[in-house]
Amino acid sequence: MDDYPLLGMFFTILWFFLFVAWISVVIGVLSDIFRSADISGAGKAGWTLLVVVLPLLGVLLYLISRGNSMQERDIQEAARREQALQAYIRDVAGTPAPTATTRPPTP
Repeated sequence: MDDYPLLGMFFTILWFFLFVAWISVVIGVLSDIFRSADISGAGKAGWTLLVVVLPLLGVLLYLISRGNSMQERDIQEAARREQALQAYIRDVAGTPAPTATTRPPTP
């Protein structure tokens, strides 16, 4: 590596970004564990312990066993946040929710 300082810098940057990606995956899995309503408290403790003690194995097992439901929870959370945002905007603007019988004002 001493003959190729640019290559060494490239590998250092690559490892740094892989580390950041790994940290984001672990945080995403841990947040999904605590967000899941269908896992009991003991189950959450078990998954958390597995992810903390054996991170690679724990994350892979969690993604294999609960990966599909993880996506469904993300979609439900996004829909809930969108509804809350729309309700807040309507509340601040002072306009009622649109219905099928109301028409927009004509200029």
